[in-house]
Amino acid sequence: MKILLAGIFFVCLNTFTGSSFDAITKYLSINNYKWYHYYSIGGTAAIILFLIFLNFIGGIKKHLILQQPNHYFLPILRGFTFIPVLLIVFFSLKYIPINIFTMLLMTSPFFLLICAKFVLNEKLNFTSWIAIIIGFSGVIIVLRPNMSNFNVFLFLVIFVAIYNAFNFTIVSKYSHIATSYGFTFYHYVPFTLFSYVFLYLIL
Repeated sequence: MKILLAGIFFVCLNTFTGSSFDAITKYLSINNYKWYHYYSIGGTAAIILFLIFLNFIGGIKKHLILQQPNHYFLPILRGFTFIPVLLIVFFSLKYIPINIFTMLLMTSPFFLLICAKFVLNEKLNFTSWIAIIIGFSGVIIVLRPNMSNFNVFLFLVIFVAIYNAFNFTIVSKYSHIATSYGFTFYHYVPFTLFSYVFLYLIL
C-alpha cells in the first residue's frame, strides 16, 4: 500500500513539475527570451540542485562514476540527442497553445508500448493495446485536427513524444551500465554546456 501511494505521489509530482516547465517555457518563448538564456541558467540550477541531492544521500561517486570508461558513451550520447528536443519544445510552445502541446505529449504511452515491444521484447497483452489505443483516440478527439489548425510544430511535438518513449526504453534496457541518477545527470550536462556556448558567442 505504501509503495502504491508513493507511486501515485510521484506521478502527481511529475505531472505538476512537467506542467510548470511547459508553462514557464511558454511564457519565456513568447516574451522574447532566448532559449540559450533559459536552458543555460535553468540547466545550471538543475545540475547544482541535483548534485546537492546526490551529496545529501551520499551517492555522487556511486551514481556518477561509472564502472567502465565505455559506459559513459551512451548516457552522454543520450544527452546530446536531447539538445534538438529542447529547441523543439521552446519554439513549439511559441507557436502552438500549451493545451495542444500537453495533449500531444500524452501520446507518449502509445509509443512507449511500441518501443517496449520492439526494443525490450516485452510481451504485451491485448488489454494493454486496447487501453493505449483508446487513450490515443481520446487525444485525437480532443485535438480535433483539421487544416485550419495545421502546424508543422504539431508533428515536431509528436516527435518529442516518440523521443521520450524511446528514451525511457533505452534507460530501462541499459540500466546495468548506469543508475537512473547517472543517466539523468549526463542527460542534462550536454545541453547546458551547449547553451553556454551560444550565450558566450552572443555576449
